[in-house]
Amino acid sequence: MTQRNAQQRMERLGLAGAIILVLIFVAVVLHHYYRQRPSVPPQVQLPKEPPVVMLLITANRQGKLEVCGCYGKRAEDLSRVASLLMTTTEQAQRQGTKVSIIEAGDFVGDPEGLSYLLRAYQHIGYQCVALSPWDARRFPEIQRNANGLRLLPFFTGSQTPLPLFRVQGKEVKVNIVNLGQPRLSDRQFMQRLIRSLRALRSSPSLL
Repeated sequence: MTQRNAQQRMERLGLAGAIILVLIFVAVVLHHYYRQRPSVPPQVQLPKEPPVVMLLITANRQGKLEVCGCYGKRAEDLSRVASLLMTTTEQAQRQGTKVSIIEAGDFVGDPEGLSYLLRAYQHIGYQCVALSPWDARRFPEIQRNANGLRLLPFFTGSQTPLPLFRVQGKEVKVNIVNLGQPRLSDRQFMQRLIRSLRALRSSPSLL
């Protein structure tokens, strides 16, 4: 290899190294930029033809009313979620759509915040609050603070009929069933569950 070839090779390596450094710098800047951007709930795009019924479902709040300013967490703030739900509900109702706001469970957190959270759910317009096995541990307190909210317990296998919440509209009926955490190892439990679900399947829709 001549000295000139060696020099050209070194220049090419230097150029490649400079390009790599620039790309790394750009990646770091972009990463920092997106971390600093305010996190907001995604815009809900309603269909052109208004649906007959719309279900707005939240879950896994774990008692949080406010969240820290951590990246990716600000959209979980209850006030932001409430604004999104109420705005979407008003927009859908103007189009003639029936809307039901439903809490799907794991909403219980610190004891002191439970009454405020359920009061907020009532103000937002929740029609139904489903209890997870974790939530059910605090059922007496939840029941005391429900303020008229419909509570949907989970299926234990001994309840008759199957607990459900029915959304009824002009053209549709939807049954929402809270299965909680079915015991997959209990064959008799699953057989009772299947029989109960089949009884609901004939006329209304089942969710």
